Amino acid sequence: MQNKAYFDKGDPFEVHKKIKQEFNKLHKWVLKTSKYKIIVQLYEQVQQESYQVYVGTLEQLQIIQAHNSKYDLKINHVLSELGKLKQDYITNSQELCFAKEYEAVNVPKQLDISPI
Repeated sequence: MQNKAYFDKGDPFEVHKKIKQEFNKLHKWVLKTSKYKIIVQLYEQVQQESYQVYVGTLEQLQIIQAHNSKYDLKINHVLSELGKLKQDYITNSQELCFAKEYEAVNVPKQLDISPI
């Protein structure tokens, strides 16, 4: 879907493969950004070889946060870090930027949110 096209350059399939490899290796929350909007992808490992991806803008994540108080601390951390990174990356290159990586402590097996 065009509204979820968060790759400015490169083959989306290849980039997706790289993201999956990084997730399987690091088991972390990874922040991604593009030239036009900041995207947060929250990776949840469901089984050893599968995962779900939650994609949203800052505003959408704040709505999720309002309905999931036990995740407030983690989501607040991500939102505050995104605020710091926003200016640098929005005016940066058109290529997919692997921003910073944040370790998610005690990642729940099931999250009480639906994909956006």
